[in-house]
Amino acid sequence: MTEHTLLVVDEDPSVRQRIRQDLATCPWRVVEASNGAEAVELAKHHVPDVILLNTALAGGDSEAVARTLKWDSVTCAIPIIVLSAVERSEEQLEPWAADSILPTTAASVLAAKLQHVLAKQKLHQPYVLVVDDEPDLVEILTAVLREQGFAASGAHNGREALEVLRAVRPNAILLDLDMPEVNGWEFLAQLRVTERAEPVRVVILTGKDQSMEDRTRGLGMGASAYLLKPCPVDEIIRALRDAVSTERLDV
Repeated sequence: MTEHTLLVVDEDPSVRQRIRQDLATCPWRVVEASNGAEAVELAKHHVPDVILLNTALAGGDSEAVARTLKWDSVTCAIPIIVLSAVERSEEQLEPWAADSILPTTAASVLAAKLQHVLAKQKLHQPYVLVVDDEPDLVEILTAVLREQGFAASGAHNGREALEVLRAVRPNAILLDLDMPEVNGWEFLAQLRVTERAEPVRVVILTGKDQSMEDRTRGLGMGASAYLLKPCPVDEIIRALRDAVSTERLDV
């Protein structure tokens, strides 16, 4: 039987112990964190299948933990279940939460919730890396992508993006061209040189004045689409979905 990993984040050791006991006969390995900093460290180290996060961490730390995890390319796709003292409907969940559960929930319900979330995760949620030197735009785009069913994280220039790619392979990259340090053209050139298997799909989204020469150059370097800012969100989503769909057909 395949064993999955659950990261339980709660300040109360008795709560963590009870959850561990509840899952003793289930195919789940439980990792425990007692605070936000420990949770982030353990999540990056173990990359659990699911995270169970208490919303009552001291100082409102749970929200900061969730944002940190969803921003990091290593942990952004991990589903987070909220451990809350108040029962919540789907509409009342935080944007980053996959589900919620009460601390007093029966062991069988806990196990069922975990399996349900895991089953949804196995639909292979596509991961998009957004590369742009405008932090606000990166935050907006990644939030929109997550709302549209993607896992997403950001890099603020080509150098950061290349560092991300050393650790994880996205299904698609949304790429600006005019950036400091390593610009979009330099990034594309290095990306194509270092790729070992199927090329990562790239959608260019740039504020640079569009010319036929730039468009031809971008598509010639392997981009699947060339979009000009400001671009309607639905057009960006459509281009990324087309890119991801093509990427999967090639696998």
